Amino acid sequence: MTELEKIIYAKSFIDKMAEGTNPLDDSRIPDGELLNHVRISRCLFFVSDVLRRIGDGEIKLPSSPKRARLPLVITWETVENEILSSAPLTITEFTRRVNLVADERNMQRINHTKILKWLIEKRFLEYRIADNGKRAKYPTKAGIEIGITTIRRIRHSNEFDQVIYNTEAQSFLVDHFISIEPTAENGENITATGSEEQ
Repeated sequence: MTELEKIIYAKSFIDKMAEGTNPLDDSRIPDGELLNHVRISRCLFFVSDVLRRIGDGEIKLPSSPKRARLPLVITWETVENEILSSAPLTITEFTRRVNLVADERNMQRINHTKILKWLIEKRFLEYRIADNGKRAKYPTKAGIEIGITTIRRIRHSNEFDQVIYNTEAQSFLVDHFISIEPTAENGENITATGSEEQ
């Protein structure tokens, strides 16, 4: 039964009670019974009208407020079991793995654009002109040393170099979450810890 069907069902009960009818067996409620009191009957008619207006969409029920996300605090056990991959990942894949953990725990998400910006600022990545004449990101010598490399890919008959991050590079990024994104949306720190904080 949908929420709307439940409202209609409840309204049918209230309508019958307001009219002095037992909603269970449709028998007439005796005059001396409490439900037949005029003030109670008026209240039931009022509730019935409110339910009708909700069902018709005239009244919008307030949605429950979204819970504020907690700071991104991840234990190293979680990092090792749920985030780090033995296979090299793109930055998008790595960020998706972090954010899956964040979403499960209602924590702040991390943005891959900010990670890339930080890597460029710290000179682990740099822009170069690729074979196709377009500007693209490539690992620097420092980037290669921490585990950032490129792999040749083909998409729609076009070859290009894709930047990938091995396990060491992924771990390096987790180590530097606090530098990459010092504050979350609510101003709380983002970090990885040795023990779970709930």
